[in-house]
Amino acid sequence: MDWGIDETADRLIREGKLQEILVVGIYNTVDRGREYSDTPQGHAYMQFMVEKLKPFIDKEYRTLPDRENTAVMGSSAGGLISFLLIWNYPQVFSQAACLSPAFVYRDINAPALVENYTGANKGIRIYIDDGGVGLDAQLQPGCDAMLRALQANGFTMGKNLEWYRDPEAEHNERAWSKRVWRPLLFMYGK
Repeated sequence: MDWGIDETADRLIREGKLQEILVVGIYNTVDRGREYSDTPQGHAYMQFMVEKLKPFIDKEYRTLPDRENTAVMGSSAGGLISFLLIWNYPQVFSQAACLSPAFVYRDINAPALVENYTGANKGIRIYIDDGGVGLDAQLQPGCDAMLRALQANGFTMGKNLEWYRDPEAEHNERAWSKRVWRPLLFMYGK
C-alpha cells in the first residue's frame, strides 16, 4: 500500500484547500538505514538530493525552485532524513514533515543536534506526527525529546512547529496515508 499522496493532494487542490504542488517520490534501497541517518552514507544521500536531484527536477519540471517553495517529507527513517535535510540545508528547504520519525533509535539521537545548536534562527517550519501502536509507541520518546529540543530552541507550536499524535495508528503506510493531509495543509495549505 502506498500513501496515496497524489490522490490526497489532488483532492485538496480541487477543494481549494491546498496550493498546487509537485510531489517527487524517491525510491528507497535496502541501505536506507544508513542512507537516512547522520552517517557518511546519509550525508552522501543529502548531498545527492541537494546537488543532483533537486537541480534535475527544477530543470525538467515547472517548479518554483526557491527554498520557500521547497519542502521534504518522509516517514520512519525517512522522517529522520527529512529532518536532517532541513536542519543541514535550510537554504534549500523551508519546511519538513516527519511522520513516525526515528529521531531516537539505537545509536541515533537527532534531538541532540537541536540541543547543541547555538547559531542563528534557521527560518524553517517542521511538522511531526506519530501513532501510538507498536513501533510508533517505541519511537514516542524520540518525538517527545525532539519537540522539547525544538521548543527550547525557539520553535513555537502552531507557528513554525506542529505535532499530531494518533494513539490508534500503527507504523505503516496505511496509517501515514490516513493522515498525510495534515502535513500537506501545514506546509502548503491556503
